[in-house]
Amino acid sequence: MTREIHCEGAPRDLGLDQGRAFAIPLRSEFDRQSVGARWRQRLGARTPATAALVRDLRRHFPQHSEALEGMVSGARVPYAWFAEQLARELLASSGTEAAVAASRGSASGVLIARSFGAPPCIRRSRPEGGFASLELTAPWYASSFAGVNEGGLAVAGIPLPPSADSTACAVPAAVMVQDCLARFDSVRGAVDWCTGRPAGGCAVVLLADATGSVAGVAIEGDRRRELLPKDDWIEVNAGRAVDGLRTAAPKGPSAVAAQLGRLAAAIDPARRRIELHDAETGRALAFEVGEPSA
Repeated sequence: MTREIHCEGAPRDLGLDQGRAFAIPLRSEFDRQSVGARWRQRLGARTPATAALVRDLRRHFPQHSEALEGMVSGARVPYAWFAEQLARELLASSGTEAAVAASRGSASGVLIARSFGAPPCIRRSRPEGGFASLELTAPWYASSFAGVNEGGLAVAGIPLPPSADSTACAVPAAVMVQDCLARFDSVRGAVDWCTGRPAGGCAVVLLADATGSVAGVAIEGDRRRELLPKDDWIEVNAGRAVDGLRTAAPKGPSAVAAQLGRLAAAIDPARRRIELHDAETGRALAFEVGEPSA
């Protein structure tokens, strides 16, 4: 259902660990491109949009850029390929693959749930000078789609279809998830940080912590809007995908995850726990922050 990796150290070291762990699938994806695309990326040639993304990534999210540099070394795949993948997957999101919900009214307490179109990877990160965290990510992605840290903060990001609003920053806003996990143990601190950061595109960063706080930040170009619970809930990209969530909530994380789609994760900040559910097979896997028991 998923693969688990461990990454530790400074940002470049984190990326190096990930690049080495996923070297074979990453090189395979790179090699599937045309010969011309591969040569262009090896030479570092970029489209204007990708060049802007790389510039702003290095300017505003240097740790993310350094992690990508480590992934380049570990996987032996050009930086330009990772940058193009980042833009393609996040800035051009259709918004149909994932749904996110946060609750603070269920029997299990506060939780965040997020659905996935494909099985995510489990990454255990121990960043230098930051909180250790358990994350859901992809082989090419230095940030994460969702996760929970040892301080009791759960975070999920969902990229949404781009709007016509202009923005001064070309970095997809969803990359903020990783910074929140590394820096904060409370919703308030993470919300304040997200509302003050430059980032582009459209996304929602949803947050919950072990004290029971729930909030989110809606990002649309240069605009930021804090989302607060309504009847103890925040739902993003809801539609039919989350019908019944409110009645399912008292049954616990598995019932909430089952409402989100075939593949979904329920994240419990108080227990520092992620449960992955596959509705088609009925399989469920549980992970907690810290080293797995022998």
